[in-house]
Amino acid sequence: MKYNGINKKNRFYTVIHAVFAGLMRLIFRVEIINPENEPTDGRGMIICCNHLSNADVVILVASMKNQVHFLAKSELFKIPLLGTFIRAIGAYPIKRGAADVGAIKKTIELADGGYTVGFFPQGTRKPGVMPELSSARSGIGMIAMHTKADILPVALVPKNFRIRPFKKNKLVIGNPVSHESIIALADDRNCSASEQYKIITGQIFNDVIELAKKNIF
Repeated sequence: MKYNGINKKNRFYTVIHAVFAGLMRLIFRVEIINPENEPTDGRGMIICCNHLSNADVVILVASMKNQVHFLAKSELFKIPLLGTFIRAIGAYPIKRGAADVGAIKKTIELADGGYTVGFFPQGTRKPGVMPELSSARSGIGMIAMHTKADILPVALVPKNFRIRPFKKNKLVIGNPVSHESIIALADDRNCSASEQYKIITGQIFNDVIELAKKNIF
């Protein structure tokens, strides 16, 4: 049986999403722009999004048709019940403040396995700030180079770039960037691997920035 991206959900996630996703979109007054841009063809995908608040993951998960797997700080998994819950809905741990090779490998493994992974290249929250290239880390470029997954640029655009309950928040979905075009971009440059990662990061995160600029309100 061939699974598509929508069907590749665990049962617990399916129930939780059905019960709470609509409520979360209502609380955060989410307007999803260009939902047709989200692929559901079963290929692995990495969502590249700007980072404004702790609510970003909730809005992203509630708004996407695919199950979004995401990194969460390792300390959360040690909390009884909470750790079990977030793992069940697709979270996996990362050690903050360290180069967590295991978390990077897990991201690549999920994307290559046909799953959707949410990734915030800025690493830390930037409330009240329009996304800018200088804030993006090159990890997304490295991951993009080492997985066959496509990249989906997504911008969170609330008023004044501050997410608040019961205030309108736009979630803008851009056009997917194919793995093939990412590799071609890197191959066109005669430079080191680290420089290639920066170039790819710039290309991907610039798409997020442009989505944000075009949808400011």
